[in-house]
Amino acid sequence: MRLVIHAEARKRIRLNYQWCKMRFGERVASRFYEGVLSDVRYLIDFPYLGSEESFLSGKKYRYRSLRVRPHFKLIYFVDEPRVELHVVDFWDTRRDPNQLTTKLTIDD
Repeated sequence: MRLVIHAEARKRIRLNYQWCKMRFGERVASRFYEGVLSDVRYLIDFPYLGSEESFLSGKKYRYRSLRVRPHFKLIYFVDEPRVELHVVDFWDTRRDPNQLTTKLTIDD
């Protein structure tokens, strides 16, 4: 399965890494980042591991989410015909979930 990480997901992972580095130091930030990458690699092998994201039902794609850190989850969908896993967002679960529905514009 081919992995596609969209710009918004890359940006959010990078911003959270930088915040973690500022707040807790390089070692903790690196463990955070490596943990996220490990979870993404795991999804490649088991793409349907995450549950369907109820806030995103009714969209063109069947978005799924997988909690990867205590306060974060990966938002993704599987494009079966192309055999691709698309990571579209790295979502902080402490945010208002209604923002998630207005934010994704991949299929709008």
